[in-house]
Amino acid sequence: MYKRFFILHIFLICILFTQSSYAQKDTVKGPKKMYRDIENYSKKRSYFSLLYPLLFHSTKQDVPVVTNHKTKRISWKRYNNKIIRHINIRVMDPFGTSLDDTTQTSKNRLERFGNSLHKTTQNRVVQNLLLFSENQRFDSVVVVESERIVRSKRIIRQVQIKPRTIPHCKDSIDVEVRVQDCWSMVPAGSFSGTQVYSELTERNFLGWNHEVEVSNTTRFSDYAQGKSFKYTLGNLGHSLSTTSFQYISDVNKNTLYQVSWDKPFISPLTRWAGGFTINYQDYFRTLLSPEKLGQAFHFKTIYQDYWAGYSVALNHSSRFSKFIFSGRIYRLDFQQNADQIWDPTGFYFNETTTLATIGINHRSYYAEKNLFNYNIREDIPLGWLIGITSGRQFKGNQNRQYVSIRLHRGLHNHLGYHNLQGQWGSFLDGGQWIQSTVKIDYLYFSNLLPLCNWHYRLFFKSLVTIGDRRDPSLQDRINLNGLSALPDLSSGTLLGTKKWVLSLQAQTYLPGQWKGFRFCPFLNVTAGLLADSDSSFFTNKVFMKLGLGVSIYNDYLVFNRFQISVAYYPVLPDVGDHIMRLNTYRSFDFSVQDLQVNKPQLVEFQ
Repeated sequence: MYKRFFILHIFLICILFTQSSYAQKDTVKGPKKMYRDIENYSKKRSYFSLLYPLLFHSTKQDVPVVTNHKTKRISWKRYNNKIIRHINIRVMDPFGTSLDDTTQTSKNRLERFGNSLHKTTQNRVVQNLLLFSENQRFDSVVVVESERIVRSKRIIRQVQIKPRTIPHCKDSIDVEVRVQDCWSMVPAGSFSGTQVYSELTERNFLGWNHEVEVSNTTRFSDYAQGKSFKYTLGNLGHSLSTTSFQYISDVNKNTLYQVSWDKPFISPLTRWAGGFTINYQDYFRTLLSPEKLGQAFHFKTIYQDYWAGYSVALNHSSRFSKFIFSGRIYRLDFQQNADQIWDPTGFYFNETTTLATIGINHRSYYAEKNLFNYNIREDIPLGWLIGITSGRQFKGNQNRQYVSIRLHRGLHNHLGYHNLQGQWGSFLDGGQWIQSTVKIDYLYFSNLLPLCNWHYRLFFKSLVTIGDRRDPSLQDRINLNGLSALPDLSSGTLLGTKKWVLSLQAQTYLPGQWKGFRFCPFLNVTAGLLADSDSSFFTNKVFMKLGLGVSIYNDYLVFNRFQISVAYYPVLPDVGDHIMRLNTYRSFDFSVQDLQVNKPQLVEFQ
């Protein structure tokens, strides 16, 4: 059975790498007339004229179509070294506007009312995200990177930066920055037989690029309440850093208070990076005995984490190749922990760890559309990275050295996009390598491929984690739970030191549309294997999940994306056989890892 299972996956991988890419064409005809009739009817009925703009966009707006080509940019090199006289920033409302046609505005009352409820991003917020300023010389590389950084912010839907010549002035130019806002208030929630969860996020509070997130959870059995609050400053001045304050109290009375500041190497042009995190946790955790019997213990911890990094050019010919140096120190203090009988190896002991990383990387980006979002430009990382980390850990009576190596490659060719990362890390104690971790992550997605009149894109993801000579404590074990594996498989007794997760997904795009709705069905198959140090992947049970869903888009709706999914598990340990779950999987869970060297860290054993 297992041989057939792996032969099947090898066959699927071969299919992935033997595909050819084609462009996709689409048209929008009939439904536009229907929506125009609805719009005209609404104008004749005062009560419906109030409801219509809440649900529909004006039919005068152009409807985007799916394309497969990469976004091309006109070269700006001819403007290099000219003095930037003025930077003109124009921020547009989320509804009824267009970057290409600045005269286009909302056409009805409630669309204008919706824009009035939305606080437009302040011009200085956009200006602080730019890597250039007035009276500097124009640099096309810096401008392109600035556009990418602005686009990466969730408060921005689209951005265009264009140089403008000045009549009778050959040595100076103006730069025009056009930004279209996103609707910033996002509700979310879920409901199950045991609890109800609600969340409200304001991603652009008062137009300052500040994010406010509040949530509430109610458990039905005892009406226990869980609450959380998080306030994030998206950028402090011109530092390209984020600051956040967070409070969490869940239904089990676990609490967290945290403050953090982080400035990553957000761009290959960034020279300085760093950050800190300080938190206090008061929580309960169930520890397992060797017989896998559980006992809950009360923990209280104080955590402090500080790091800093610096990058220098690898050579003068490329501004995207860097030497990066970074250092980190963090300390975890247990104010209250478990009895030694349940934690004989001191897994939950105080620890202080110092780490230093030296890395070399070359990083750039290419633009892709219709990948994780519909008709939205997304920046995909390309390049390579080599990083070596070394440090020491002081934990209890232990004083041991740590070493890790990281190799990362991202490339795009005629077959599609490939992102491969390999990591190895281990402690050296008494001349022996202990608590070693090997991780191999691979992500692939194809170009848009034809299937009769349909088009589709294939995704493939593989995650291998192998631990060697791990701590004897059962707390130092991994499972198959989590977004990167099988999110509903949360058995507390299904543990191991090795896991392998394979996931294959087909994301389809139906030709045309129906009544203005575009349907994008997807099919996902995920398999997980778990093994211990004395067993093999091939001798253990395979846990499977089959996911089926559809992403629904309507270009005339204000909230133009919906997703419905169902997952089938042949077996869920501690739950039963043939289990169905609704909306536990999302088609955009295939995230792309960036090729950044940031905070030094241990190779995560998960």
